[in-house]
Amino acid sequence: MTPSAPDWLGIAQRLQALAQAGLAYAPNAFDAERYAEVQALSLQLMAGLTGEPVAQLQTLFAGETGYPTPKVDIRAVLFRGRDEILLVQ
Repeated sequence: MTPSAPDWLGIAQRLQALAQAGLAYAPNAFDAERYAEVQALSLQLMAGLTGEPVAQLQTLFAGETGYPTPKVDIRAVLFRGRDEILLVQ
């Protein structure tokens, strides 16, 4: 049996999420510094996997602060009459 290759992108994304939560709730400057380093390492790992520059990935994740949660997005709303709304999952 051959062990499967690690999911490096999944690992980098998980590190990014842990760093984001850690930076949001770090009790002191020392912990914040460690979480910032984890975040930088995750960006380097993502850059190596995707071929994108670290600076571009940093810009992409800059708006993500606080505890990481799933994002909800609405792209369209359809109304039929006055009393009904069509929602599609």
